[in-house]
Amino acid sequence: MGVDLYYEDQKAESLRRAHGFRDQRIPKFLDYFEYALKSEVGDWLAGARWSYADLSLFHLVAGLRYAFPRRMATLMPDYPELAALHDRVVALPELQDYLSSDRRLPFSQEDVFRHYPELDAP
Repeated sequence: MGVDLYYEDQKAESLRRAHGFRDQRIPKFLDYFEYALKSEVGDWLAGARWSYADLSLFHLVAGLRYAFPRRMATLMPDYPELAALHDRVVALPELQDYLSSDRRLPFSQEDVFRHYPELDAP
């Protein structure tokens, strides 16, 4: 795989690498964050109040759900703390205007999180 190559130039290798990413890398990181949430007293990663760490984790979960919807649907039942954190961030009153505005850019094929259906699997 080449970092300077487009996806279209390396589809075969991407298919091979996606399997390991879906089956090993995603669960490894979700395991870590689930453990971190279970280890903290309260609802947030770093204490009693939400922080940028919670916003970043929310964005990570949302991005992975966009890029790998089938895989994330399979995995997320094993990560109830992460799912709950995602839902708590979405429900924050302070973020409602931003989350519903056009300032929040939707995920797209021009973003860090890109959805290629052929790379997704349960």
